[in-house]
Amino acid sequence: MREQHQLATEPGPETAASSVTPPTHDPTAQGVLRAHGLAMTDARARVYALPVLSKVFTPEAHPTLAHAYLVQWASLSVQLQEQSERLYVEAGRSCLAAGEQHMAKIMLALAAEAIERYRHIADDARRLVELWNQRQALHLNHTYLLIQPTPDTIVRLVESSEGLISEGRAWALIASQYELDRLYISAGNTLLKFADTLLGPELVSKLQSPRWMAQGKGHSRAALAWVLEHHPSRAGTMIEAGTHLLHEYTEFLSTCAVAALNLGARA
Repeated sequence: MREQHQLATEPGPETAASSVTPPTHDPTAQGVLRAHGLAMTDARARVYALPVLSKVFTPEAHPTLAHAYLVQWASLSVQLQEQSERLYVEAGRSCLAAGEQHMAKIMLALAAEAIERYRHIADDARRLVELWNQRQALHLNHTYLLIQPTPDTIVRLVESSEGLISEGRAWALIASQYELDRLYISAGNTLLKFADTLLGPELVSKLQSPRWMAQGKGHSRAALAWVLEHHPSRAGTMIEAGTHLLHEYTEFLSTCAVAALNLGARA
């Protein structure tokens, strides 16, 4: 991630983030989110039913395999997160040009979160490799892992986001981020629950991203509720964007799992 960007005439990311209020007690917001969730049920279920994940990250998994998976996921996720801030800044500019001031603020809030998420994941990628090299005879090159060829799944995720922005549908990125945030919360809680057994407290105590993800402090939930409530005609596109994200991210998780299986077999 580079320096934080700002949109002309718009507040900085922290100001923008504070203007997006979670719809905790709003019955209307709860209702639109519930309807959206029902429409996303099948797409979400396919992620959790991914067979390859059950081999590398369950309470019964081998610790080396679980560690290998986290190394691959964190290293490749850095590549994805490197693009996130740029995409949200571009999305904010697109919304601003279309006269959607509040939507532009939402995008700035998501850009600010992308910066923080990148920092946590990048730090954890380094820590995971350092501990791997302390534990395993097969040593890993942290720099190579970060600059390894970008998987097609990441390329497709970035290209689909760029397509939404160029088509004037930048607001649909909110649905994609919401699905990612739900996965992050689930993954963070799972890791914190089983990590001591799988990886040992020495490693878990040094990781930042699981706790950050499990807290679920992102603004995508509030933002999605706001869009669905104030622009109900966009609901279909939001479902399409969320479904597409889950499909591609499932493929990304499979890529990480296959790489982890290969790495674990060599360790």
